[in-house]
Amino acid sequence: MQKRYQLANIAFILILLVLFGCSSKIATKTKPIEVKKAKKTMPKKQVTFDKPYYKGISYPAYNAKVYLKAESDREIRRIASTGANTIALVPLWYTTNLTQSDIHPEPEDTATDASLIHAIKLSHSLGIKVNLKPFVDPKTGGTWRAKYHPKNWQEWFNNYNVFIKHYATIAQQNGVELLTIGTEYTSSDGVREANWREVIKNVRNIYKGKITYAADYQDIKSDGPPYRGGYRNIRFWDALDYIGIDGYFPLAKKPGESKPQLVARWQKWIFELENWGWVKEQKKQIIFTEIGYGSYPGTTVDTGHWDRKTTTVSLSEQANAYEAVFVAFEKKPWFAGMYWWAWDNPSTFDWKPHIRKFFFTPKGKPAERVLHQWFKKTN
Repeated sequence: MQKRYQLANIAFILILLVLFGCSSKIATKTKPIEVKKAKKTMPKKQVTFDKPYYKGISYPAYNAKVYLKAESDREIRRIASTGANTIALVPLWYTTNLTQSDIHPEPEDTATDASLIHAIKLSHSLGIKVNLKPFVDPKTGGTWRAKYHPKNWQEWFNNYNVFIKHYATIAQQNGVELLTIGTEYTSSDGVREANWREVIKNVRNIYKGKITYAADYQDIKSDGPPYRGGYRNIRFWDALDYIGIDGYFPLAKKPGESKPQLVARWQKWIFELENWGWVKEQKKQIIFTEIGYGSYPGTTVDTGHWDRKTTTVSLSEQANAYEAVFVAFEKKPWFAGMYWWAWDNPSTFDWKPHIRKFFFTPKGKPAERVLHQWFKKTN
């Protein structure tokens, strides 16, 4: 019995040697195709985005000395208390109307340089970075800067360069961290690329910080003077540090939709943004240079527009809209933050309590608590 087992073991060992020997010869003759396949399926190296995340609130000035007022100082301190790490200061110059080329400060309505510098220094002392975001608005009421159609565009841009270089100088001299070189000039930003590149060049010659442009969210085609504007039609994004979008994307189908519904509504726009070539291929980050909601029913339906006949308050719709933005854009590496429009002050339309209660400011409303929660959470 023992000998039979020994013979069987010897035979088994010989068989194994033959088998391994054969397989070894076969392996040496076979091309290592598995390695090549593995190389082809290796994922591309992930391109990383910049780290800064802008947790911002817009703070416009519609009066020459409002930024010098004690009430304004208190409001800036309250903005800092929300956990915001940046503030958009918005001085305004004006044109006579949509067809004129003049661009000028108004003695009573344009923030003085001294008041603006005071607000910059106060913000910095509170640990808040500054986005300087000057506007040029038509002096005629009820009109929108997106519809400018001056008789002489070159003259308009000549004057605009004087205007923006003035603020580029203030930004450079006072350590401003971000300069928004234009906002919603939709009638020119999609069709006058050369003019806007000249603006950018002039700004870069003076100001060494980050710059962006605040484009309208809409793909707009004019019904009057020919133009096609909106963020998707701009071709000078390569010359800027960030893509700026005033993100008043329509969301809800009806007033009062829940936070989960609003988050779901955002997915359509998020898909569009993250698959847009400037983001997906060129790796440009997006900032919502403006985003905001009033505290009235329907603010998420016709976003960014306010019916002056509105007297009904909906604090919950505003708060849900705020939180939906934070939830929807959390952990999107291409999204660099937002500036909420806008915190009220003694120069704004909603400084009066009976208007403030349903207008865009989050102050004293559930939306302010949302800011506290998410600004202190979000990195």
